[in-house]
Amino acid sequence: VAVGATDGYRSDAAVWTSTDGVTWTRVESDSFAGVANEVGNDEDQFMTDVVAVPAGIVAVGADGAVSMFVSSNPPLPNGNAAVWVSADGTTWARTSETTLESDGYQVMQGVAAGPGGLVAVGSTVTDPGAGGLGRAAAWTSDDGLTWTPVPDADLPQPPPPDEPGIPASAGMTDVVWWSDRFVAVGATLPEWGFSDYSKPAIWTSPDGRSWDLVHVGDRGWIDTLATTRNGVLALGNRWGDAPTPLAWISVDGSTWQRVDTALFETVDPDDAHWATFVTATSEGYLAIGHTAGSRASNYYSLAAPHKATPEIWGSTDGVTWHLIAELGQVSRVPAVTDAVRTVMGEVLVLGDVAIAVGSDGVYQSQEAEGLHNFCRVVYSGWCRTDAAVWIGTFDS
Repeated sequence: VAVGATDGYRSDAAVWTSTDGVTWTRVESDSFAGVANEVGNDEDQFMTDVVAVPAGIVAVGADGAVSMFVSSNPPLPNGNAAVWVSADGTTWARTSETTLESDGYQVMQGVAAGPGGLVAVGSTVTDPGAGGLGRAAAWTSDDGLTWTPVPDADLPQPPPPDEPGIPASAGMTDVVWWSDRFVAVGATLPEWGFSDYSKPAIWTSPDGRSWDLVHVGDRGWIDTLATTRNGVLALGNRWGDAPTPLAWISVDGSTWQRVDTALFETVDPDDAHWATFVTATSEGYLAIGHTAGSRASNYYSLAAPHKATPEIWGSTDGVTWHLIAELGQVSRVPAVTDAVRTVMGEVLVLGDVAIAVGSDGVYQSQEAEGLHNFCRVVYSGWCRTDAAVWIGTFDS
């Protein structure tokens, strides 16, 4: 099961299913769409993560959302965290849990299952209209249907950037269960979004209800986690002149060591490189990401769009990374070559096969029609995209 969002200026949540990773079926459900507002438009809905539970599948995301990571510039409208459940991946229902609703803004970014139930993590703004800043947020559930927000007193916030006078938000981006605890990652960041002022943050919890902030880095942010029996690996990026992959490793979940950026092998050091997801394999770790244009260019520039092509790295220990492949673009959308962005979002390893999902499309100006939510919320730009799937095999 893969989850995400549909094409269109106002997106709906979306689900695809496959029995082999090659042939995919788009699932239709009224629960994926929003309710029309006073001007006749429904707001955005998107799914950010999915987890299997004994009773079926639980997906999390947001409704009424315009950003996957809460920041107050520009001020956000009210929006709620959202949860969908399914017994088989083909029939879905949206939970009617009122604890996910408030006068502020919430988004769930990740979800994980542990022995005591489910934990979702993300961000929240209590007063977006007044310029309220985002805070890291977590929710717990016994069954995926009823959710309880973690009180602020039980979820410490990371410190703001060292530079004085910079308003900062915070948020969690991923969570896993490992050994005897939940591990969650995220960042504190200036109100304008990810930058070199951002600080990576890592939390742990034995039950999802009470959290400890165990690590705050000096620069960068963390997007994703992977676990093995030997420890936990966190993967993210640092801005600098342009995005550069960073990794952190831990053998106990509490003490973390940052991996040197230079250990991520790349084809062209002059390009910017963005890591998006990491997963464990029988031999270590597999990470995916993409190039992001020249380091000399403005990564978020709408005036000078640039291409993105997928990259895949492997590591046996989480410390030294080798480049497995830099893939060409596969876009079926007629466009200027430098405006095409082909991006892998997540990857799953099943035996000797790796299945990656993402998007492929055209980076456009804000005035273009038929805009796609995924590119808008991730890149501060606009795209026309298709969902995309890649399949790779490991050499024996």
